[in-house]
Amino acid sequence: MKQILIGIGTLNIGGTEKHVVDIIKSFNRKKFKISLFLLWQNGENLKLIPKDVIVYKVPDFLTRFSKLAVVFQSIKLLIILLRNKFIVVHYFLPHMYVIGGLISVLLKKKIIMSRRSLNNYQKKNKFFRTIEPFLHKKCTKIFVNSNSIKTQLIDEENVEKKKIELIFNGVENFNVKRINKEHITIICVANFIYYKRHFDILKSFSQLKSSNVRLKLVGNGSSSKINQIENFIKHHKMKDRVDILREQNKVCEIIGQSDIGLLASEEEGFSNAILEYMSCGLPVVASNVGGNKEAIIHNKNGFLFEVGDTKKMTHYLEKLIKNKELRINMGKQSQLIQRKKYTIKQQINAYEDIYSSIISLDRK
Repeated sequence: MKQILIGIGTLNIGGTEKHVVDIIKSFNRKKFKISLFLLWQNGENLKLIPKDVIVYKVPDFLTRFSKLAVVFQSIKLLIILLRNKFIVVHYFLPHMYVIGGLISVLLKKKIIMSRRSLNNYQKKNKFFRTIEPFLHKKCTKIFVNSNSIKTQLIDEENVEKKKIELIFNGVENFNVKRINKEHITIICVANFIYYKRHFDILKSFSQLKSSNVRLKLVGNGSSSKINQIENFIKHHKMKDRVDILREQNKVCEIIGQSDIGLLASEEEGFSNAILEYMSCGLPVVASNVGGNKEAIIHNKNGFLFEVGDTKKMTHYLEKLIKNKELRINMGKQSQLIQRKKYTIKQQINAYEDIYSSIISLDRK
């Protein structure tokens, strides 16, 4: 049985964090022994990791001191890699990739990096912009979850095409029993951070002519950001029509009782939220960025609009609100597409095949 170490900064609630939990839970335990390394926090999703997985946690006394935690865990990672014979180390998200990658290069370990977003973050961080191209050359493989990311790596970061593996996100196949409601529910699952553009959503929602519509905003974020959103809702007299739902563990149950999925982000790699909307049989209205346009076929299972175009967003929402048959038909198409291309099983099979190929090369 071959050992693999998966590293990530934290298992707080988020799309990549949920993805890591899903793949660790689903791996074939007879083929691979998976260990998990956390860099600066442990996170709420840690409780979802199976008991047979070795977890190198951040000590409790350091979880409130991120910088000290990173230093401590970096030394721990060096020791772990020296003592254990991992066939490959697989890093998620930039901080873990840069710190873990440099340590792994020093120790001549095989590295896989997962890039799950566009590289906009590099524009704000010169260190990442400098170090990541060096690490790309040292990687055995780079996993991406959308063609947009793949193209960007090739065109902007000069990564060899043969080194990149495109593995689409996968979600569970949800079968939902809908309940009769007097109103139509629009749902947006996105953490309350600036690039998710919640204020665009609220502006669009305030312009809807239909009165029998409710909006659910599901996610986590800073209190100050949420306070700003709540003040906007209050100012525009929408308090009785908009719900903010935080710390939700069963998001798919909320999605399942909604009617339209919505996402307005200005950047995305490939959104798990969109796939969860699709799995629950919802039509999707989303910004035309990243992998959104790969999952949503305009006029078939939803609608795409350009970032910040709240008029178009409103137009498409009104179209779905007024036409129940259109909502149902587009929702069915969403579910068919998800079942065909974006399942957990397909995702895990792809991971295991590539891991196995790396092991085979190592034996030679």
